[in-house]
Amino acid sequence: MIKTLKIKRIIIFISIILLFLPVGCRTLEKKDLEEKENKLNIYLDIKDKHSLELIKLAIDEYTKENSKVKINTINSIGDSSKKDISEKKMDLIFTNESNMIELQNEGLLKDVDIYLKKNKIYENFHKIIYSVGRHNDKYYGIGLVPYTVEFLYNKDKLKELKLEEPKDGDKLKKLLKELNNKNISIPTVLTEDIDVNDVILSMAMKKNLNLYNLNLSYIATRKKEFQEIFKKINDLQKQGVINNNTFKLGNEGSIKKLVNSNIPAIISISYYNNEFKDKNNIEIIDSLQWDKNLKINLPIIIDNVICIPINSENNENIHKFISYVYGDKFQEKLYSKTGITANKKISKKEGHIQEKINKHIEESSIEDIIISQVMPENLRMSIVSKIEKILSGNYTGKEYDEILEEIK
Repeated sequence: MIKTLKIKRIIIFISIILLFLPVGCRTLEKKDLEEKENKLNIYLDIKDKHSLELIKLAIDEYTKENSKVKINTINSIGDSSKKDISEKKMDLIFTNESNMIELQNEGLLKDVDIYLKKNKIYENFHKIIYSVGRHNDKYYGIGLVPYTVEFLYNKDKLKELKLEEPKDGDKLKKLLKELNNKNISIPTVLTEDIDVNDVILSMAMKKNLNLYNLNLSYIATRKKEFQEIFKKINDLQKQGVINNNTFKLGNEGSIKKLVNSNIPAIISISYYNNEFKDKNNIEIIDSLQWDKNLKINLPIIIDNVICIPINSENNENIHKFISYVYGDKFQEKLYSKTGITANKKISKKEGHIQEKINKHIEESSIEDIIISQVMPENLRMSIVSKIEKILSGNYTGKEYDEILEEIK
């Protein structure tokens, strides 16, 4: 009798456990699902400090309003991005245009057209923001912030040096020659993976070259056009307009020196736009024009392109983040911090320098993206080394052939 009673108690105990076990499993499953749904994994394939700071701003502001969402950021190391993105579960990627193209050529990215339409980015933003992500007739990325490369000068300092303001391309050439004669170098404050030779290349390159075919096979069929670039730079060097001492590496201190009338001019990305706000002694050149038949827009840098991996499944949080970043509230914060945005409504705010930079962004197209951001790195390095030699007076007339030999 006692034995039978013990067996009954054991059966009842096991039954109770089995009764609650599915509930426990469902609770754990629900918890795991909620944790998965409340995470956003963002891969940072970017080295430039300016873009990293703005991405941090976007993440911080989004987290303030979505405290239940945990954002994990993963930094790329070396050339590991393709492997990382194909093997790990990433929800969003921040990268530059060149890397975006490489990733898509590997089939690793989703078409983002649905996000462009849902958030009315086509209607509300200048075209440079979405055209930077266009590849093979589809959109695989959306730019966060476009930086224009601007030539700024201090009117008071030029007057002190008895130099004329560079209000057009010819007067800019004259100013550069005169500064060279006075041994005054112009500081350049650009993104960390771009130098002034990239800017010179973009200014000298013809618009009819196909930006997305800047590889060995394409270049091999364009000898005349590419050698003409080096000839044009050599002509400027021979005329005394530019040489290897015309420009020097600058920093944020150079910005302050320009504002304080300690130096006459600077080449800077528009990230520092707010530093020149309400400074009546600072002016900005409208455009560069090498000859009367060709208007050249100032180069644009966008190394903060948002992409979505093909294997991402976190659609709801991806959509929420993109909607927030391209919404008016965050774009206002972005404009307040930097003085730049591609949002049409917000970028119409008043301000002398701001108005000119906004106009440059509004008028920019994919052809104005700084050329080195859409070419293979080995090709870029080869071309830049040739420009450095030409600026030192070592033009051979065979730069095109030398490049083909170096990168084949």
